[in-house]
Amino acid sequence: MKKLLLFSVILALSACGMDAGYIIKGSITGEGDAVKATKAYLSNRDRENPIADTVDVTNGKFTFKGNVVAPEHYTITVEGLSGRIGLFLENASYQVTAEAAKLGDATVKGGITQKLYNEIRQMNNTLTAGLGDTEALIKEYRNPETAAQRKEEIAGMFETVDRKMTEFEDSLVAANPLSYFSLDNFKSKVGDMDIAEAEKRLGEFKANAEFAAHKTVQQIEETINGLKALQKGMPAPEFSMKAPDGKEISLSSIYTGNKVTMIDFWAGWCNPCRQFNPKLVEIYKKYHKKGFEVIGVSLDRDRETWVKAIKDDKLPWPQVSDLGFWNNAAAKLYAVRYIPQNAFVDQSGKIIARKLSEEEIVNFLEEHLK
Repeated sequence: MKKLLLFSVILALSACGMDAGYIIKGSITGEGDAVKATKAYLSNRDRENPIADTVDVTNGKFTFKGNVVAPEHYTITVEGLSGRIGLFLENASYQVTAEAAKLGDATVKGGITQKLYNEIRQMNNTLTAGLGDTEALIKEYRNPETAAQRKEEIAGMFETVDRKMTEFEDSLVAANPLSYFSLDNFKSKVGDMDIAEAEKRLGEFKANAEFAAHKTVQQIEETINGLKALQKGMPAPEFSMKAPDGKEISLSSIYTGNKVTMIDFWAGWCNPCRQFNPKLVEIYKKYHKKGFEVIGVSLDRDRETWVKAIKDDKLPWPQVSDLGFWNNAAAKLYAVRYIPQNAFVDQSGKIIARKLSEEEIVNFLEEHLK
C-alpha cells in the first residue's frame, strides 16, 4: 500500500514537471502569403542577457513552448511583418491573436501579470478615447499660432489622463503589492522615489522567496546604490567623451570654470528633447554671462543625426557623446532612464540638483546666480 502511494506521488510530481512552463499559441490573420509559411521570434528585452526562440508559422498559426526562470517582458516578431507583439511571460498558457497589418494591437490572454497589463492598456485606451483625436491635439499644441490659453487647455487634458493613469496603476499595485506587476512598476519608478522609501520597498521583495533572486530585484538594488551617489552634495561622477570635432572633453573641465553647470542628457532622435532645446537656448543666453554653462551629453547612436541636430537647434554649449545610445557611459553614471534629463553641478564639482523642469531651472538659476 505504501509503495502504491509513493508511486502515485512520484507520478503526480512527474506530471506536474511535465506541465510546468509556458505555452504560447498564436494566430495571425491577414491576406497574402506573409503568414502562410514564415518564422516567429520570441525574445526578451534584456540587451545584456538576451533570450530567444524561433518557431515556424504555418497558415498563420504558431506555438512556443518553454520555461522561464525569471518572468519578464517578451516580444514576438514575425518575419515579413512590421511591428511586434508584447507580453509579460511567466509559466502559464497564453493565447495570442493578431492581424498581420497590426501586430502591435494583438490580443494577449493568459498569465496573472498579463491580465493586469491588459487592464492598464484598456484603461489607457478608454481615457485617450475621451480626448478625441490625440494626434490633432498634439499638432494644434505645437502650432506656433495656437494661443497660449489653448495650449494650457490641451496640456491640461493630457495631464489629466496621465494623473488618472497613475492613480489606476497605483491602485493595482496596492491590490497586488507583492506581484511581478508591482515589481515591474517599482523598477520603472525607482529613479524618482525617495531613497528611504525605495529601500523599504526593495526590502519587502527581497524578504519574499519568490522574488529574492529575481534579476529585476538585483537591478533595482543596483539602481538604488547608484542613486545614493547622486544625491545633493555628493561629488558629481566624472566622465570624459569626444565632441563632434573629436576633441576629448571632461565634465570637470567645464564645471571648474563656472558657478553652475547643467549636464543636459538628450538626443537628436528625441522629440521632447528637440522641443525643449529652443527654450534651453533662451535660458542659456540669459544666464551664461552670470556663470551658467551647459554640457550636452547625447544618447545618439548615429553621428550624422547628432551633429545635424546641434546645428539645426543652434546649440552653443559644449557637446559630447560616445554614440552608445542607451548604453552611453555618462548616462549610466547618472542613472538616466529617460530623456530629456539633467543634473546640476557647482564649481567645486558637487551635485546641487537633478531632474529640474523648465520652470524649476529658471528659479534655480535665479537663486544660485545672484
